[in-house]
Amino acid sequence: MGRLVILSAIALCGCGLFPDVNDLSSPDAALAQDVTVPTDSAPEAAPDASPITDSGSDAADAADAADASDGATCTCSGLVSAYRFYDTNNLGHDYFGNNNMTTVHGTPTQSMFTPNGLGGHSLKLDGSSTVCIDTGFTFDSTSDHTLCWWSRPDALADSTNQFAQTCSYDTWTSNSGADYLWRINNCNGGTAADLDVPNVYTVGTWTQICQTYKAASKTRTVVVNGQTTQKHTVVDTVPILEGATSWCIGSYGTGGFWTGRIYLPLWFDRVLSDSEIQQVYATACCLP
Repeated sequence: MGRLVILSAIALCGCGLFPDVNDLSSPDAALAQDVTVPTDSAPEAAPDASPITDSGSDAADAADAADASDGATCTCSGLVSAYRFYDTNNLGHDYFGNNNMTTVHGTPTQSMFTPNGLGGHSLKLDGSSTVCIDTGFTFDSTSDHTLCWWSRPDALADSTNQFAQTCSYDTWTSNSGADYLWRINNCNGGTAADLDVPNVYTVGTWTQICQTYKAASKTRTVVVNGQTTQKHTVVDTVPILEGATSWCIGSYGTGGFWTGRIYLPLWFDRVLSDSEIQQVYATACCLP
């Protein structure tokens, strides 16, 4: 079923999930990798009832990867970095090579569980692990950008991060972990500013965040699960400031650790349209 869903989505949108061709070159490679990679140490809990659940098994995962290899590649205009978590020896590998997160804290692992209908792998984080890029990154949070990713918490807590800089750009949780809070300029001498989105997370449920920043108007917007008619927006009084500090998935580098899974973080150096955000949500597809 997962394979049919992926093929249908590709046919409808005219683009496919982009495989990591450096790590998966054939269906045989995908199958061999799924046999040998480290997987989750504990059994997977049944997901809560939700529009986004987990995809299927190892076999479905391999089939999805094979479909992706054979499908057309998305054009991905303005896409700076994308993380597929295919390479167990380098879980911070950036598909485009711009921002490889080679600094590892703790023991992040590859997970077979992904949002329903979307193939590949996710990154499992245990509350004390993360991957980071310390120098030479091309992320520019001070300019127009869009950042999208899926997350699935195994536990809820305040002040945990999914994609962040140390620490002027935080993707926090608040309200005992149920709310999403996008904080900027938190600890670099700038004015801290929060955008709070209530009732976003529950344990065992996949949620997608797509957040945009328009530098000229200092406008930040958060879209949850592709629901562009229900945007959460704030116009800041100060611009985003960025220090020369690490960017990380699952932490801000030395704290704020996420417990759960992260799937396909995407960083664009432009503001995606509503229709693009909806399609990224529906098919993990980036549009021209």
